[in-house]
Amino acid sequence: MGRPVFEKTEADMRRTHVAMGVALVATVAIVAPALGGSSLKKLVRKEVAKQVGKLPGGPAGANGAPGAAGTARAYAQVIDDCDLTTGACPVKRSKGVASATRSVEVGAQAGTYCIVVPGVSDDDVPAQTSIDDSNTGATGNQAAAVLYDDQIAACPDTQFVVYTYIGTTPSNNVSFNILIP
Repeated sequence: MGRPVFEKTEADMRRTHVAMGVALVATVAIVAPALGGSSLKKLVRKEVAKQVGKLPGGPAGANGAPGAAGTARAYAQVIDDCDLTTGACPVKRSKGVASATRSVEVGAQAGTYCIVVPGVSDDDVPAQTSIDDSNTGATGNQAAAVLYDDQIAACPDTQFVVYTYIGTTPSNNVSFNILIP
């Protein structure tokens, strides 16, 4: 007896051709980027972008419904022109902030502010500050307003404490904005 003869059917040939095609595509996808050519992914993206660019644009949609009003609980612009006796500071462009005072106690650090927001405690809600350059003056680019997480004697427990600086020196000459989300 001789060797068995294997006959390939048409289905076997198709599977062989598909397997060879997949192997060729995989090889090109791996080797082309290594040789400095475009990757298959880039080529597909380019072709898709080209095809999508040919599509006609549809009519503009209707305007959406107005969004909800802002969700900030409180915000204020605190001006550094505070009363020298009481420490009360001007508060502008505000919502929910009852008052801002600068500590006038003997020995208190300069630039110590207490911000009162009724019904909101600094223990429950984080706040954000930024410098008000328009009221701080020429040194505004060196100014800082820093929220202090722990309580100090000058401010009751539920108030937000802000320290202001010019450079690294505490300063009473810095206006700032505060936002309580």
